[in-house]
Amino acid sequence: MILAVLLYGGFGLAGGYVAAHKGRSPVLGILAGMLLAFFTGLYASVVILVVCAAFLPATQAARERALLQQETQKELEYSRQTHPCPDCGRQNSVVTRICPQCGFRFSASNLVASVQKEPV
Repeated sequence: MILAVLLYGGFGLAGGYVAAHKGRSPVLGILAGMLLAFFTGLYASVVILVVCAAFLPATQAARERALLQQETQKELEYSRQTHPCPDCGRQNSVVTRICPQCGFRFSASNLVASVQKEPV
């Protein structure tokens, strides 16, 4: 609100000053300046709305990409964890379901227990 008053007042005074120096009525110059301030404010508002609307999808897409990248990083860190095979002792990835060395089949309870025992 204060910005609008300053905008109208500034344009009005400038219009009055220019009109007075050109030999015209300063009152008409002030009114013309205030009218110009109204249209300038309207134009600026439209430009700001259009620019914000144009960049909003880009920032939303950037947020979604960042979130996806964080999820991928968490999955990668999880897949790098290892646990020993209870039969042969070979270190296998936590995503491994069957030990490639001895053929032991890991159950979900074996995976959770072995990952919790060994810190990364």
